[in-house]
Amino acid sequence: MNRHIITLVMLCAAFFAACEPMGTETSLDENSTDAPAIELLVTDFGSTTGGDLVVILGSGFLKDDTEVTFAGELATSVTVKSWTRLEATTPAVASSGLTDVSVITKNGRATMQNAFRFINESAPPTVTSISPTLGSTLGNTSVTIRGTNFQLASTATIGGVSLTNVEVVSLVELRGRTASSSSSGLKDVTVDNGIGSGTLSGGFTYVSPPALSLVSIAPTSGSASGGTLVELTGSGFVDGTSVSFGQTSATFVSVSTDGTRLSVLTPAGNVGAVNVTVANGTVSSSTLNSAFTYTTATSTPGAITLSGMTPMATKVSAAGDLTAGITLSVDPSTAIITGSGFVSGQTSVMFGTQAATISSVTANAISLTIPNPPLPSDLLGSLSALLAGTFEFDPADVVVTVGSNSATLSQQFTYTMGELPGGIIPGEGGVTIISLTPNTMALNAGVLTGGAIDSGLVVAIAGAGFSTVAGETTVDFGGSAAINVTVTSANLITCTPGLPSNIIGLLSGPVTVDVTVTVNGATSNALSFTYEQISLAGGTNPLGGLFPGGNPGAITQQQDKRVHKIIDIRD
Repeated sequence: MNRHIITLVMLCAAFFAACEPMGTETSLDENSTDAPAIELLVTDFGSTTGGDLVVILGSGFLKDDTEVTFAGELATSVTVKSWTRLEATTPAVASSGLTDVSVITKNGRATMQNAFRFINESAPPTVTSISPTLGSTLGNTSVTIRGTNFQLASTATIGGVSLTNVEVVSLVELRGRTASSSSSGLKDVTVDNGIGSGTLSGGFTYVSPPALSLVSIAPTSGSASGGTLVELTGSGFVDGTSVSFGQTSATFVSVSTDGTRLSVLTPAGNVGAVNVTVANGTVSSSTLNSAFTYTTATSTPGAITLSGMTPMATKVSAAGDLTAGITLSVDPSTAIITGSGFVSGQTSVMFGTQAATISSVTANAISLTIPNPPLPSDLLGSLSALLAGTFEFDPADVVVTVGSNSATLSQQFTYTMGELPGGIIPGEGGVTIISLTPNTMALNAGVLTGGAIDSGLVVAIAGAGFSTVAGETTVDFGGSAAINVTVTSANLITCTPGLPSNIIGLLSGPVTVDVTVTVNGATSNALSFTYEQISLAGGTNPLGGLFPGGNPGAITQQQDKRVHKIIDIRD
């Protein structure tokens, strides 16, 4: 056959191969000779009895030829979801502790050492860390304890004194608040799970609070029935600082982070002036004489008035993962609404569409738990902003209802996103991507002839392990580097996709590519991104229109590679 004819046949074959949708890549992966690799275990602990589902991210996973071992034991089931993701069910093992995880295919073995922790649920717990490691002797410091085998009924102590508000988050994490301590210094941290106990010796340090100084209060008068919201100014205020009006303790509300402002609700008292005293246990106290005056209690039956609320905003944190579900929580979680006409047992409060839990009601004040805001209706579309702490909630109406009467603080309460806590993204500390927003993009015919993509097309990538140091984080769209890469935080990247390497394929259908993020040589799992099909108006000849003046440019180079590949196969 004539050499020119052979060449023409090869060029045509290469062109039509390039125009095929990329959905055939999965079958090509099955024929790959690449050895498997493990990048991340989404869940890194489970019971020695087995049966826990573990998601493994990496590459080189073959649908028909992949095994997984934990501590040398085969997983009881393996489901390969894609070239880069599989799910394995843990086997039962003889002993607890850290162990290796291996993925085995016909192309080789990948092992991640000490990657998974088996926990004997019938054994005592262990305690490995506490955060923060110090707090005031007055107590009320929120702490997180990590270790193993924390059962739902587990209790925790610091220095032999039980934590309050204990919440067992998982087998390896619990949270609570410290009690007050009669002495400062190092204290042991102990967790008891009902089977036994584990201790971190000297894990927490109690420190004495600073000296107190009370300078002023506002307002200086209020109803003898109590419930007036009063702000105290001074210095040395911390969580656990007590306030008394005369000989009666006030209800603590909140304290500023710099320790200069403290808010309380006045207790009921007798008409007349009383001293106001702040105290940090027996360490320090400060008094303003005759600083507050109780006035005759008045009320207007049937009428409701709202004079204010504190705080007027709360930070929202997200927790969980995409498998178990995302949940929201607020901090601070308590608030006080002041006004008049409130009746215990007949009062309800709504924050937008969410009902608050009421702790107590007086004629002039409502103490309540702030409800969590609802999850965004478009959770997937909002996920990037939620994870980055940039999601904006609408201001909430606060509606107080007593019987058939109601009053509203209109759009005055604000939910703001707080810092992203550890654990929302599985595999904390690794390079992981969990969403692309958007995950499709429409291009115009100009990219074929001009070769440039619109820099205004932006994709947000949510995940973990991104570096904000210039040059350390890169983004790949199917072999093409992204441009305008901006790393907003360790959990959010914005960028403009590069031109797809299979750009000619856009003439015959959409092109789907893998998107990965690489940080200092460590590459994330892959998510799919689709370039939509390009339509050339007027029946344009693709070959003639793409190669004006006989200069095919970068596309010719791409075709040349495909031609050489075909020649190599035929040889």
